[in-house]
Amino acid sequence: NKKSQNKHVRIDLFNEARRTVYNLVYEHPIYSVGSENEPVNIMVLGAGSYGLEFAKAAAWCSQMISKKFVIKLFDKQNKENSIGFPFARLSKNLNEIGTSLDAAFVFCDVFSEEFESLCFENTDYVFIDLGDDEMNIKAALLVRMIYSRKASVLSDRNVHASMPKTVIRIRNAETKKIVEALDDTNIIPYGTFEDVFSGSS
Repeated sequence: NKKSQNKHVRIDLFNEARRTVYNLVYEHPIYSVGSENEPVNIMVLGAGSYGLEFAKAAAWCSQMISKKFVIKLFDKQNKENSIGFPFARLSKNLNEIGTSLDAAFVFCDVFSEEFESLCFENTDYVFIDLGDDEMNIKAALLVRMIYSRKASVLSDRNVHASMPKTVIRIRNAETKKIVEALDDTNIIPYGTFEDVFSGSS
């Protein structure tokens, strides 16, 4: 009928991982951590679509503020060849404008004994998405334990200040509330429906 022929349907397509990460780095900027004259050490746990988007966002952030970012992307599956680390083309483009990018893939299960030895001595920012809310929380608590122990060994009285900012992808809104109730300002749950559609993106 004529009425149905005049109707238009608008479909907006978007990359959920990219949109979530875009909103995340807007709300919790990577450049807000680290010392002024030191490289920013970033660990990404999980080389899925969200982990890769975050690593890419971190790389471009390093371009915008002309600061050296050192990125380690951990995954228990050896994806180095399939994801093309360390972003060879991107690294070349950044180096041409004077920005240094140091990115590496680390083939390692974050719950294995070797993980701690492969971590940075000092880490500024951690992004975690292992594909499951519970696993992400466990990994965040593991990171907190590792860096609490490092601070204790160094007799750092301000253990809280030596903790990396740790963002964990949480899909379930109720689980997010539980994590927020931990009252740990260094562990930030992010990735619910509201988070994905927040911001100006």
